[in-house]
Amino acid sequence: RRVHGIIKMRRSPFVIALNKIDRVYEWVPHKDCSFLESFKKQSKIAQSEFKRLYTTIMTAFNQKGFNVALYHENEDPKSFVSIIPTSAVTGEGIPDLLTYIVHTTQKYMRPRLAFREEFQATVLEVKVIEGLGTTIDVILVNGTIRESDNIILSGFNGPIVTQVRALLTPHPMKEMRVKGEYQKHESIKGSMGIKIGANDLDSAIAGSQLFVISQPGDEEKYRKELNRDIDNVRKKIILAKEGVCVAASTLGSLEALLEFLKKMKIPVANICVGPVSKEDVMRAMAPLILQEKAAKEEFAVILAFDVKIMADAQEFADTNGIKVMTANIIYHLFDQFTEHVNMVKEKRKKEHLKLAIWPCVLRPVAFFNKKDPIIMGVDVIEGVLKIGTPLCVPEKDRLRIGVVESIERDHKPLQAARILDGSVAIRVRGDDSILAGRHFELSNKLYSFLTFDSCQVLNQYFADELTAEDAALLKKLKKLYGIF
Repeated sequence: RRVHGIIKMRRSPFVIALNKIDRVYEWVPHKDCSFLESFKKQSKIAQSEFKRLYTTIMTAFNQKGFNVALYHENEDPKSFVSIIPTSAVTGEGIPDLLTYIVHTTQKYMRPRLAFREEFQATVLEVKVIEGLGTTIDVILVNGTIRESDNIILSGFNGPIVTQVRALLTPHPMKEMRVKGEYQKHESIKGSMGIKIGANDLDSAIAGSQLFVISQPGDEEKYRKELNRDIDNVRKKIILAKEGVCVAASTLGSLEALLEFLKKMKIPVANICVGPVSKEDVMRAMAPLILQEKAAKEEFAVILAFDVKIMADAQEFADTNGIKVMTANIIYHLFDQFTEHVNMVKEKRKKEHLKLAIWPCVLRPVAFFNKKDPIIMGVDVIEGVLKIGTPLCVPEKDRLRIGVVESIERDHKPLQAARILDGSVAIRVRGDDSILAGRHFELSNKLYSFLTFDSCQVLNQYFADELTAEDAALLKKLKKLYGIF
């Protein structure tokens, strides 16, 4: 559902890979085969089961506002989204998926695929390579770049102007991320992935545009454009005084993460782009240093999206109680943070449980033991009665009769009682001099005795457990006891 929302918002053309067809009942795998060929070789039971599952999925997409069809039956790709059944395990349908993507992009996006001399490149990653120093991995989309060209890109301290001293690519059939020897080039023409070695790249920002300075006035023009890109991102960043620290690998991913956190109402106090350093962890410690630890522990967190955590940073975080949460999917970060917040809330509840006094009003119905400990039967008229609740009699100048030690119904212990539980027996431990039937009668209502501190604890740590009726009674009792 979340992906659907992003696709609709950005109006991106897409195709659906319907994965795990090998899990269909009685499906016989045919490794790396096209879907149609494999489907024809299946039994009637497997074919029928696939059609049933496909119909269910198609209906679900229709309900979300998407018209879909199997790719080989789709006669109107502009109106219907193509579904390509695949299996990542057996490779079935993968040839169909690749062929369809290539065919569709060449058919509908030909102008964007055509090579242009106008230079266009983006920084993907900033890496330290042994023997080369700090390098940048770049996607060269259009244009040509040469060794000794002057280039300009965004840095943490402003635009970086430097000279290319090495243009590198991996050997054929090898990925750039795999360590090994690189091929050196005097010039490279787009489109391809390249590694650039140059001076002063330590503060380069992944996600930045990269330009080649070829004319005398280019540097100033590109400086303004890079600064404008940074300013556009900064305008979308609204930092809170109290919040989490956010780290992302690129400006684009940082922007996406901040937008998501804003929707989820998670405040952000600090941001960083690139690997998380010890300094970033120190900034994330602010909630523990500037505030009472228990009050802001949930914000002593770094949400690291698709980014590396430096070894010394992780060690420092572990030592100082800073949670570093990492994920390559934004929603997984949200799930981790939500779980962390819930754990902190439960921890605080346990710490303050003895201080929390819940509002209740009781009507005594019988006295079984009139002196300490007083044992009596009561009906809960309003609120909730819990073990540990101090009771008083407002009609008798707020006479305090003791604290509820136990609650029973039909000889079975209870932790709490409400109106629906009916009559319950309670044992109250208090002052030896207080006698039931003498100092208070069956006609006197009993109230939980609230204090300013108990009300603060209840509102701060247990508000999610208060019903609307509990909240209304709490307000009434605060007025009774003069708590404002």
